[in-house]
Amino acid sequence: QRQMCIRDSREGVRYVVARSGDSYADIAQALGIPERRLKRFNRKHLPAGRPAAGDEVYIDRPRKS
Repeated sequence: QRQMCIRDSREGVRYVVARSGDSYADIAQALGIPERRLKRFNRKHLPAGRPAAGDEVYIDRPRKS
């Protein structure tokens, strides 16, 4: 099982940094949360559908600007 470092943004939203080859399914499984939750929280932030290495993947609902 892979370990992930959860970080807090300046806005107080928790996120993880994606690694090369990560998918939402990989990240969700490692964190024990539903994949669709990650997709929903990141659909505007990461519209490509799959995080790239170095992308911040939100695990909390992003704050409205």
